[in-house]
Parts: sequence; C-alpha cells; structure tokens
Amino acid sequence: MSALGMGGPSPSSIPLPQGQGPGGGGGQPGPDSPAVEAAIHDAIDSLGKALDGENDAVDKATISKWIADMHKFLGDQQNLVDTVMGGGPGTKLIRKATGTPPPKGPGY
Repeated sequence: MSALGMGGPSPSSIPLPQGQGPGGGGGQPGPDSPAVEAAIHDAIDSLGKALDGENDAVDKATISKWIADMHKFLGDQQNLVDTVMGGGPGTKLIRKATGTPPPKGPGY
C-alpha cells in the first residue's frame, strides 16, 4: 500500500534515473550555477573578440545581439536573486553606488 493509501507502489520505491529525484537535478547544471555563469562570461569574451575582428556589418549586428542576449540573461538571473532575497528596486542602485558585488543565489 502506498503512502497515499491508493494501492500500488509507494513513491519512494519507484526507480528513477541516476541523479534524479528530490534534490537531484539530473546531473545538469541549472541556470543559476557558477559553471553556467562562467561559461556565459567566457562566451561573451569570445564573442567580443570575434566582434572586434569582424568587418561585415550584418555579422557585427548579429554578434552584438548575441552578446546583449547573454548580458540580459545574466541580468535576469541577478534580478531573480534580488527578488528572492527580498531586495527592492533600490537594491541595484545601492549596489552600484557602493561598488558592492551582487549576492550569489542558489548554487553559488
């Protein structure tokens, strides 16, 4: 009898793939992991170098959009961390004025 009383196996007896289940992420880093943030910063740096060496205007525009999208992702992640930690609209302003690095969210 299951923990829910409906018959069948209990949830804890159901086999799950390795690394999955409560607290397991399937082995893939989430968007808030340091590995993902580092990879995005590396990609931004690499794309910046490619942008410097590019002569075609259309390609420059495309690369610039990719860089902007990556910065937007990082900014969205920081806004999420600020929100979860209870920071209001002034949190970013205070952080920029004092030169304080942003707090790290889950996974840091």
